[in-house]
Amino acid sequence: MREEQFIRAIKRRKRKDQWYFVFLLFMGFLSLFPLFSVLYYVVSKGWFDLFSAGFLKPTVGTLEMVLIAMVFAIPLGTGLGLYLYESRGTRMVTVVRYTADLLSGIPSILIGMAVYAVVVISTGTFSLFAGSVALATFSIPYLGREIEDQLIASTSAIKEGALALGATNTRALLQMVMPVMTRPLIVAILFSMSRAMGETAPLLFTTLGNHFWPIGLMSPASTLSLQIYFDALSPNSFVQSQAWTGALILIAFIILLFLVAKWITREESK
Repeated sequence: MREEQFIRAIKRRKRKDQWYFVFLLFMGFLSLFPLFSVLYYVVSKGWFDLFSAGFLKPTVGTLEMVLIAMVFAIPLGTGLGLYLYESRGTRMVTVVRYTADLLSGIPSILIGMAVYAVVVISTGTFSLFAGSVALATFSIPYLGREIEDQLIASTSAIKEGALALGATNTRALLQMVMPVMTRPLIVAILFSMSRAMGETAPLLFTTLGNHFWPIGLMSPASTLSLQIYFDALSPNSFVQSQAWTGALILIAFIILLFLVAKWITREESK
């Protein structure tokens, strides 16, 4: 009798597991359906003008602006993350961490307005440099918090072991902790670049856009996000259709950065 009850209980649990599996599979499909719908719609709308020469300038402008922004953001963001990690527990770090979280969460258009007031008005022109400063300001808090989280999660035991063996705090940080942080740092930079590529609002106040090649850092420049914005506002249906091509190119860049980041994390886990 007990054996029959045990068998029935096992069958009942298996049926519950099967229903839970079907439910989770359905919910996963339901959550991915909007994403794939958007991708399909953008690809179907933007594929025809994909190799149009009209997107060469905004594509190059996007890459230039993001790379220049990373030149500012990487050392400052890394320094912020190291400071938050090394000085955690103090009141000053609590204030700095809260400020970084606040800057990461505020609308990016406010950062664009601040950079406009500081850089654009002082230089007297919209420029590629001002747009890079806006994107760097947007990226620094994100990089700093990501690096701090990675340091706490991955290297606390390594640093404690180095200190226990007699290494100084600086030597443990530079020779033991930072080499381990190379891959997580690259992943954080790639995600920060993907976020910066999709920003439009701060660039409206800083670089404004340009139909020609920029002649230097202090001249206006076009980006993919700005090109999409202005094309979508055009009353011309042909120009509006080109906005979908710009969106497709932008999504392709972001997916590429995401795949590279996933490949790096997979190699690290091996």
